[in-house]
Parts: sequence; C-alpha cells; structure tokens
Amino acid sequence: MAKTAPFIAGITGILAVILTANLFGEQLNALFLTLPGIDKVLHVAAYIVVVVAVHALAGRFSLSAASRAALAAFAGALMAIVDESAQRFVPSRSVEYGDVVANAAGIVLGWTAIRRPRRSIAAAAIAVAVGAGAWVTWTTHVRLAEYIRGLEAERQHDFVSARDHFLRALDGGLQTAGLYNELAWSQIEAGVGRSQDAVEFAQRAHQMNPGDVDILDTYGWALLHAGRTTEAIEKLERVYAAKPEMFCINYHLGAAYLASGAWERAAYHFERQTALRSTREAALAQAALERMAATRAAVSR
Repeated sequence: MAKTAPFIAGITGILAVILTANLFGEQLNALFLTLPGIDKVLHVAAYIVVVVAVHALAGRFSLSAASRAALAAFAGALMAIVDESAQRFVPSRSVEYGDVVANAAGIVLGWTAIRRPRRSIAAAAIAVAVGAGAWVTWTTHVRLAEYIRGLEAERQHDFVSARDHFLRALDGGLQTAGLYNELAWSQIEAGVGRSQDAVEFAQRAHQMNPGDVDILDTYGWALLHAGRTTEAIEKLERVYAAKPEMFCINYHLGAAYLASGAWERAAYHFERQTALRSTREAALAQAALERMAATRAAVSR
C-alpha cells in the first residue's frame, strides 16, 4: 500500500487538473481570448509534466525503464482522451484538433525526456513535436485573433466588419459554439447575406451548446428574420422564461409578436425594452412603438 499511495495520489492529482479545467472552462476561455494561442503552449507543457510525473511515480515499482516510459506515455494518452471527451459535456468548452495535436506533442516531448533515445531519434522526435506544437499555436493565434477582432467590431456596432472577421476565423478552422453564435448574430444585424445562412449558423451553435439561452435567443432571432415566425416566438419565449433580464429579449419578442400580428403583446415587450435605456435595442423598440402609433393613427382616420 505504501508503494501504491504515491501513484494513486499522482493519478488523483492529474484527474483533479482535468476536472478543474472543465469546471472553470469559461474563465480559461476568457484568458485564452486575451492571449490567443497560449492554450496550446499550456497543453504541451501540461502533458510533458504528466508524462514525467507518472514516470517518476512508476519508479517506485519494480518495472523496467522501458515499461515505466511506456506506462507514462500511456497515462498521458489516457488523460488526453479523458480530457477531450469530457469537453463534449461542458457547455463552455469544445473539442479542437489543435488540442489533440498539442497534447500529442507534449507526450512525445515528455517521452523523449524520460526515455532518452539515441541522439538521432531524439532530435527527430523533438523536431516533429516542437514543430507541431508551434504550428497549432500559430494557427490558433490567427483564428482567435480574427474572432477577437470580430468581437471588438461588434462592440462598436460595426456588424459588417464583425461578420467578415468571424467568417475568416471560421475559414481558418475555428469551430466553436461562440463563433457560430456571433456569426449568426452579426449577419442578422449587418443585414447582409442569406437569412437561411444565419439560421444554420445559429442552429449549429445551439446543437453544440443547447443549454445556452443567449445562443437560443440568437437562434430565435435568426428564425424570425428567415420568416419562420411561429418557431421564433416559441424559442424566444423559452429565453424570456429562463432569462427575462436579457438585454435584448424584449425587443426580439416585440418584433416577433409584431410580425405575427399580435400588436398588444408586441407593444408590451417594446415598452419593457425602452426602460433599458443603455441598450441599442431600447432605441429600436422606441422607433417601433412610434411606427405602430403612426400606423394606428393612419388606420383610424
């Protein structure tokens, strides 16, 4: 038992790191957006540490050097599989091929450090691992940089530029629920491209993260712009029930009910939206109320 305790403690520590990374995925993603590509460097470093740590723990058992190195590499691969698999069940995270490559690079570098093969093999292994790690770090940096530029343009209400940046991020290989959601939103607000494309982007985001009500709001908003009013109202009402304080939900519901001909319900939500004076949607809701009033006045003459 004394010999197995350090090994069990080491494995428990490794699993704790995986769990922590997934539980605090949203905070980590915020950090990675601040430093695009740094997550891949951390992946490489983490798996070097895992392989070296497991190899050191295995040294407490009567195993050959080759067996310890094989066990360490296997533990690293198992951790990578568990980590990437777990991300499928965490709303704020998603599986990326770049993570897989970075994990593998870390395992190779860790194995090279503990096994110390002959110089030519070590040099080749290090060159491939470092090259692969550098490549995914750079490509991730480029993709995330475009995504970040899109978010900044969106904050400035420059939705055309935001959409262009998001499309470039998508073309570069970034595929996350957040990107698809922002792409759908910016395309709708920019008023360019096909409405059906925005629906497909929003639907993809919703499929990747079905529990996110902000994404559901975008999905409903996209459906409304595609002329699918009944479906839009159903989804937007679900958002309103879950998050009635959302900055834009009353305007979206008002527009949906107006499109369906339910003017009283539309007016109710537009009026609620105008109370949120700090939002862009408050001005849009006020304009909608004024148009409704003008239409009613014209009909009553």
